[in-house]
Amino acid sequence: MPPNCTLALLHGVLHLMSRPDIRGKHMPIDDFFQSLAQDRQNNAIGVILSGTAPDGTLGLQAIKAAGGITFAQSEDSAEYSGMPHSAIATGQVDFVLPPENIASELARIARHPYLRQELLAVSQEALEEGDKNISVNKIFLLLRTRTGIDFTHYKQNTIQRRIRRRMVLHQLDKIKDYVKFLQVHPKELDALFQDMLINVTSFFRDPETFDALKKEIFPRLMAGRSSELPLRIWIPACSTGEEVYSVAIALFEFLGDHVGTTRLQIFASDIDKEAIDKARQGIYPQRITEDVEPERLQRFFVKTATGYQICKPIRNVCIFAVQNVTKDLPFSRLDLICCRNLMIYLGSMLQKKVLHTFRYALRADGYLMLGTSESIGSETDLFSLLDKKTKIYTRKPVVFRPGADFITMPYAMPPFVAIPSTHPCQPQPQCNKRPSN
Repeated sequence: MPPNCTLALLHGVLHLMSRPDIRGKHMPIDDFFQSLAQDRQNNAIGVILSGTAPDGTLGLQAIKAAGGITFAQSEDSAEYSGMPHSAIATGQVDFVLPPENIASELARIARHPYLRQELLAVSQEALEEGDKNISVNKIFLLLRTRTGIDFTHYKQNTIQRRIRRRMVLHQLDKIKDYVKFLQVHPKELDALFQDMLINVTSFFRDPETFDALKKEIFPRLMAGRSSELPLRIWIPACSTGEEVYSVAIALFEFLGDHVGTTRLQIFASDIDKEAIDKARQGIYPQRITEDVEPERLQRFFVKTATGYQICKPIRNVCIFAVQNVTKDLPFSRLDLICCRNLMIYLGSMLQKKVLHTFRYALRADGYLMLGTSESIGSETDLFSLLDKKTKIYTRKPVVFRPGADFITMPYAMPPFVAIPSTHPCQPQPQCNKRPSN
């Protein structure tokens, strides 16, 4: 590429683009890998070789999220280990190898039916044998036994891409062989489960969404609110917490000096215990500077040896829990639910169930925010669209009698801890100490 350009892919054709005039470092590898992931989906492969800085790390995560395969050069074989080290540290790299072994592995993958056919000879062969559904259901059964999660009614195209991806990694061509492999290698069930979860997120994703919260939703929620009534927000499918803390920061910014007199409760949940543990700690790598403005870093984060930690006043109002929103008890009396990266992975039956859960969990004047690619589908009797661009809905006052699935979460109300009336997370002594978990 010439200087000050980016490279993008559209329908298999490379396009040279002028570099956008935006804040932050130029990350051309991230930009290209993200374009590659969008264009090639589960047929994308990303390879990070020797280099400095973290460029390519976020791009590899995008490829992994799309169902692609990721490589990084082993650090001991790299002249400059910065780029491989940053990628490997995310846990999103499938193969860590020296260059010659990467080449051999790429050649092997190129011969696999996973890439030779868009829909895979594996699936067609299983279909012809009449055992595709049986094999997939056996995998679901093994996963449910191992993790307690039933993936039967998740989007099947996404689920099957994840299964096929794992088959490639283990050089298996037939789905029935992968079932046998899972039965004798339970750790592979854990790896497949992690692939299913797609824990890819970032701070202030879709910035216009947070602008809408501060300009439209928070003012409505706070208008005439009694100081004794807590503001309650729920972020299901929260992954490692970036979305949760982004909402909390936006709320602190909106409240300003009134944050010390407002009772705040932000609940966050996910089925992935490892992700919840990371979210509770609130520690993130140096590369979040690409998504978080310097002023916010100074006010709401504490510098650590490896990156940044969310300051304690923000962490104090965020309550994390392991929970499966499709079957577990929901929180209740909520003012706002932000669920922006879940519905696209659920089948229609689960979508309907989750939307009913959300409606029941919200107060009469509560709000629901979905992702930009999501909607309430046919459940128009539950919610009214408030903002089409940011997918904000209001709860409809329909007659609704919840069944056994909608018992409220038996979560004890945490004691109210007054936050100092001074502006939160300014560089004060308590926010500049070494972080504590």
